[in-house]
Amino acid sequence: MHKVTIIGRNPNLLVQVNDVSVSSKHASIEMNDEFTRAYLQDKGALNGCWINDQKVTANAKKRL
Repeated sequence: MHKVTIIGRNPNLLVQVNDVSVSSKHASIEMNDEFTRAYLQDKGALNGCWINDQKVTANAKKRL
């Protein structure tokens, strides 16, 4: 089973970021079955997601 955590402004999320530049469901972080790899996925956030000054393509998973 994969472990997925959603990040955003929504107060019902496990990880809440209270900032106007963050969407209600901004991104997700997913761990593989062995918990040895993590991936970030932009959930279509208006401002996008960035890792080390590189934009993460919307709905694409980027290994962390």
